[in-house]
Amino acid sequence: MNVLYYEKMVCIYEILLLTGSALACAAVGYIFPGIIMMMAPVVFVLMLLILVLGTMGVSITDRRLTIRYGMVYRYNIDLKDITDVREDDRSIWAYGGSGIKFTRINGVRVRAYTTMGYPRVVVSIKAPAQREVVFSTRNPDTVVSILLRYAGR
Repeated sequence: MNVLYYEKMVCIYEILLLTGSALACAAVGYIFPGIIMMMAPVVFVLMLLILVLGTMGVSITDRRLTIRYGMVYRYNIDLKDITDVREDDRSIWAYGGSGIKFTRINGVRVRAYTTMGYPRVVVSIKAPAQREVVFSTRNPDTVVSILLRYAGR
C-alpha cells in the first residue's frame, strides 16, 4: 500500500484544558490537605487522558483512510466505500465539541473525530444506513482532493 497522505496533530486545546484541570485539582489538594488522597487519583486520570488523547492522526493509502485519535483509537474506511467528500461548513459544536462523538444531523448518522483549532472534512460512506464521518485535518483541500481522486475504486 502506498501512503498518499499522512499527518499527526497535537490536540493543544484539549491538552491545555486537561492540564489546567489537573493543576486545579492539585492546587485544591495542596490548599486542603485533608482531601489530597481524593484528588491524587483525579490528577492521575487527567494526566493519563492527556497521554492517551493528546494527538490525532490522519493517513490515506491507495486503499484506505485511517483516522487515529490518541494512542488507542483507530477507525478505518475503505476508499471504495466513500461516496462523497467535502470540506465541513458546520461549527464544531454541531457535533458536541471536540473528541470522538456519535450523533445524528438531519437524520444522518455522524461519527466525528474532531479537535479544536483545525478545519474538518466530511466523508459520506456506503452503509446499511447513510453515514458520514467527520474528522479534523490541517490541510482539508489536500485531503479532499486525494480522497475524491481515489474514492470509489
